[in-house]
Amino acid sequence: MKKSFHQIGLFLLLIGFISCTEPPDEIAHFSSDQDTLIIATKLHKGAGKLERIFGPLRFKEISDLSYPLKLPTNLTDIKHTSKVVDYDAGWYKRHRNDEGLKLPPFIIEAISDNTLDTTQLPTEEQNQIDIITGIQDSVQVFVLDENNNQDLTDDSVRMYQPMNWYSNENLIKSVFHRYNGDKIVKDSTWVKVGTLGSNPMLFLGVAQYVTADFYLDGQFYQLGAADFQTSYTYLEPKFALLTGNSVVKDSVLLKDILYPNEFARLNTHYYRIDKVSKYGDYITLIKEHDFRAQTGSQVGIKAPAFTAVSTAGDTIVSSNMHDKPLLIANSCGCGGDMRSLEAYDEMIGQYGKQAYMINIDTGKRGLDTEEGIYIDMEDAPNRNLYDQFRKTYCSRVCYVIDENNTVVGKFNITDWQDELPSLLDSEGRTI
Repeated sequence: MKKSFHQIGLFLLLIGFISCTEPPDEIAHFSSDQDTLIIATKLHKGAGKLERIFGPLRFKEISDLSYPLKLPTNLTDIKHTSKVVDYDAGWYKRHRNDEGLKLPPFIIEAISDNTLDTTQLPTEEQNQIDIITGIQDSVQVFVLDENNNQDLTDDSVRMYQPMNWYSNENLIKSVFHRYNGDKIVKDSTWVKVGTLGSNPMLFLGVAQYVTADFYLDGQFYQLGAADFQTSYTYLEPKFALLTGNSVVKDSVLLKDILYPNEFARLNTHYYRIDKVSKYGDYITLIKEHDFRAQTGSQVGIKAPAFTAVSTAGDTIVSSNMHDKPLLIANSCGCGGDMRSLEAYDEMIGQYGKQAYMINIDTGKRGLDTEEGIYIDMEDAPNRNLYDQFRKTYCSRVCYVIDENNTVVGKFNITDWQDELPSLLDSEGRTI
C-alpha cells in the first residue's frame, strides 16, 4: 500500500444500490474457452453494496499556492484545502523535483503499463480539487470547485450539515482531469461532503462504483468494484460478484468481498481478478486452471505461508501454528477510532487460550503476551504478511484459519462477538 495515500477515514457502508435489471443486448459474451476476459464497465453514483472510506478535510490558511484562485467576496475567514486526483502523477512530480526521492515499485509499474505517462503529467491545479471553507452571514459554509476551473465564485455555497451517508442524496458532481492513454482530458464523478454526527469536522468521499456486466457460456454475471480510499482513481479496489447465474445478491457480506488476485467462481470455472483499470474503465479476469493449488486470504482456500517479526523481536512462522486455530486481526486507529483496538483485546480475553492471536497494526502497540502477538506492519520483514492479510493501509478485517490451514472466516473485527462463537466455541465450532 502506498503509505502517502493514506487518508484518515471511517468505514461507512453505503446502500441504495441500483438493482440489476435484464442486461441489454450489447453486453459482451464470453466463452469459458477464453483465458482472459477484458470487460468494459458502467459507472454508477454512490458505492452500491461496496464500502468506502470518507476522509476528513483539513483546512489551512491560503498561502503559497502556485496558481491563483478566484474567491467569493461574501465569505470571511476563508481557509483552503485540496483533494488530489492522481496520486501517481503527484508522487512522480515530487520525485522529479527531488532527485534523492527514489521511485517506488508502484510508480515504475504505472510507467511501464502506460497508466502514468511522464510526458503528459497534469499540472498542479489540474491534479487537485480545491475546497474552501468560510463564514457567510455568521454560518459556516464550504465551496468545492465543482468544474475545476480555479474559480470558486461560480460554484454552490453549501452549509455544514450532517450527511446521510447511507443515501445517494446531496451528491456533488466533480469535474477532474485525467490521462486517457493519449492526453489529459476532463472527466467527472460524484463526491459527498458533510459532517458525521456531532463531529464538526468536514468529511469528503468519492461516491462512485463500477459494474462489469457480461455473459459467460450464456450465463449472466455482474462484478462490482469500488475503490476503498477517498481517491478519484482505483488505488485499492475491492470487488464483489453481485449477480451470478442471473441470481442477484440482496447484500454483500465481508466474506464475499474480493481483492485483486483473488478468485471469482463463474459456474464451474474460477477466474482471477487481475486488475481494474486506473479509472475503472474495464476489469480484467484471467482463468485459473488449477484453483485447488492456489493459496490466499479469501474464505474457502488454503492460507499462504508467512513469516513475520513481532514487536518483541520474535520470528513468527505460520507453519508452527497449525495445532489450533489462528486469528489474524487487523486494527486501525484511524481518526481516533479505538474500537478495533479494543476489540482485539476483548478477543484475547475470550479466546486467547483457544487460538493463536495475531494483531496487525501501525506502530508498536505493545509487546507480545502469552495470548497475543503484535505485528507492526511498517516493519520491513512484515511486508509479505501485509500483502497477504491486510491489503489496505487502514484495515479492520479479521481472518480465521483452521488447523487444516484453510481460511474459514472473514469479518470486521468489531463484529467478533457475532462471528467467533460458531468458529471457535466447542459447542458451535465448525472447523
